[in-house]
Amino acid sequence: MKNMKTRSLALLLCNVSIIAMVLVPFTFMVHVPEAQAATITAYCDGTAASPVVPTDAPGGSELDEGSWTTSDNVTFLNGNNDGYCVLDKEIDVASVTIGNGLADGFDYAFLTHAAAGWDNDPTGGFDMQGVLISTSGNFTIYAGNGISADSKGCVGAGTYNGYGPNGSNVCTLGATGYGPGFNSTGKGVAGAGHGGAGGAGSSANGTGAYYGSNTAPILFGSSGGNVTAAALGGSGGGLVRLDVSGSFTHNGSITADGGDGGVVDVGDKAAGGGSGGSIYVTVVGAFAGSTGTFSADGGAGANDDAQDGGGGGGGRVSLNYGSSTFSGLGSEDFTVTGGTATGTAVAGDLGTVYVKDTTASAVTIYHGFTYDSDFSETTWTVDSSATGQYCDGASDATPSITVSGALTLAGTLDCTHASVTGFDTAAGTSVTLSSLTYTMNATAAGGVPRYLDNE
Repeated sequence: MKNMKTRSLALLLCNVSIIAMVLVPFTFMVHVPEAQAATITAYCDGTAASPVVPTDAPGGSELDEGSWTTSDNVTFLNGNNDGYCVLDKEIDVASVTIGNGLADGFDYAFLTHAAAGWDNDPTGGFDMQGVLISTSGNFTIYAGNGISADSKGCVGAGTYNGYGPNGSNVCTLGATGYGPGFNSTGKGVAGAGHGGAGGAGSSANGTGAYYGSNTAPILFGSSGGNVTAAALGGSGGGLVRLDVSGSFTHNGSITADGGDGGVVDVGDKAAGGGSGGSIYVTVVGAFAGSTGTFSADGGAGANDDAQDGGGGGGGRVSLNYGSSTFSGLGSEDFTVTGGTATGTAVAGDLGTVYVKDTTASAVTIYHGFTYDSDFSETTWTVDSSATGQYCDGASDATPSITVSGALTLAGTLDCTHASVTGFDTAAGTSVTLSSLTYTMNATAAGGVPRYLDNE
């Protein structure tokens, strides 16, 4: 009997063991393939005056940029004509290459965006808000290729005043920066402003004001003043915004120049030039190249026998990078010149150029800058080309620069705005004044000029 119980217990334990083995869970490994990156070649068949949507072959079918994904690598090549593509959507892809560097029939391609018009509502379905490109990897522009947003900002329209962008970058009659005009004959009217003020026309009816950001410019240039609906002001420059997470190799050109003012000899009508637009580039990795250029010049005022239009103000350029191997980067690689004028009309003022090494927190200023707040960096260097610096008292009555390292000031700094009461500087290591011409509001700081103060 004892042996039977033992055998029964053994059998029970055996059964329990079998059940336990059955209940052990199995793990199934399921392989989900990753999305494959596509290599897309987009051909540009248009002209500068009539750019077209990219195609899948020279003269081929239109491509839909909206279908491109963050895994795609896109190359733009010249398909036909002048090789201009118009981008009607914002692009967010893995990498972008413009041109092939071979100087062959497929090289020399250019990207642009649709003109903003005078009522460019961003909800309209098409991207009239600029050339807007983001990459998770690298961006390359070969020599002879580029991005052109010339005269793609607020266009000349109406019968007298020009158009400027509002805070939503929608071109609006009377928005800050417009060139004042006249709805009568026999007039030479003002250029538009942006990074610099527009110049007065021979009829001296005011000027286009400056506006926008030095460090993160995203607004269109404004249009110059009109003389009736016959002589229209030059269109403002457009917007180029590049956000590159990899490296940016730039050997081509990026432009957002303003257009020239129109002229009608009958009735002596001379319109103002449009202001330069905005170029805003951020690079997480290295900025590389040797021949790449940036331009946001103002348009020229019209030249009539009896009347002359004022020049448009220069635009704004901001270049930010994690590191740089660009060969010989200097003032010659940037132009933000005000538009020219003839006779008694006045040329537009210089725009602004802000360059920052984000890793070192080192800022360099070329050509011009608007001191409209308190700036704090490791180093701040103003190049001798910066003859267009000024204090914007309307935004900050006491702008300042504070650095933990070296501060170098040069060029021309105008702080005569009536609201400016001071301009302070503080440097951790050294202050260098290199042929600086500095003008302060004489009534500031209790009635005496307040000069640069190093703490």
